Amino acid sequence: MGSRGPKGVISVTTQPKNADLAVGGNLSLTVAATSSNGKPVKYQWQKNGTDISGATAATYTKNSVVAADAGTYRVALSAERADTLNSAAATVTVK
Repeated sequence: MGSRGPKGVISVTTQPKNADLAVGGNLSLTVAATSSNGKPVKYQWQKNGTDISGATAATYTKNSVVAADAGTYRVALSAERADTLNSAAATVTVK
């Protein structure tokens, strides 16, 4: 295995949940994950498969949502010496 340590496996312990919001409401999506090799997990939130700039924390929040914020959100999870894993998708509706 060398000096770099063992290969890790990322496990999602909390998946993001669907959200049904009114225009002007606040969106908050959370994921929790661990890596079996103890390395920190990195997060990249995506909307409809496209990275959201600056959304690199375990929780993604957006205040005062508009209709255009509706979509499918997920997070790409990565850690040193571990394969990238995608969370389950969360559907966000804005009415």
